Amino acid sequence: MILCNKNSITTIAGAYIHNCANMTSSGLVADLSAAGVIYVEEPTLIENNFIGNNHGIFKIYSTGYLYMNGGIIRKNMGCNSNGVVIGLYSGNFIMNGGLITYNYGLNGVANGRNGAIYVHRNSTFTMNGGEISNNVGGSSGGVDSQTSTVITINDDKIINN
Repeated sequence: MILCNKNSITTIAGAYIHNCANMTSSGLVADLSAAGVIYVEEPTLIENNFIGNNHGIFKIYSTGYLYMNGGIIRKNMGCNSNGVVIGLYSGNFIMNGGLITYNYGLNGVANGRNGAIYVHRNSTFTMNGGEISNNVGGSSGGVDSQTSTVITINDDKIINN
């Protein structure tokens, strides 16, 4: 796992992250906070991972930024987690490209809301490109938002969730 905080900048480009599991904490790939920034670029592939508790593959909070400019995040599963792919908690996700598809959120004891992106209070999600499709969850498959969030969709390829 990558821990990014205090204005750090991390680029994930060409990585192949598969068959990993995280049973007890948030952010299987990255836990981002305090104005840190992560860029996901082509040809990154993140697939067949299992998240057992909380906030998915990427946990973005406390003014952190995740930019997805390319790559594929697919066939990941989460149990008792809000946002199998991304959990935003006062964080920001800007999707400019890439594919988030066939992720599955199992209903757990407390959560299991969705298969893709969970946007919690004081968070923003902006979609300028890419595709979010075929994700399944207990509450929603694609994007699940709470009160006091900002969601801007400039490219409407959110389909079949």
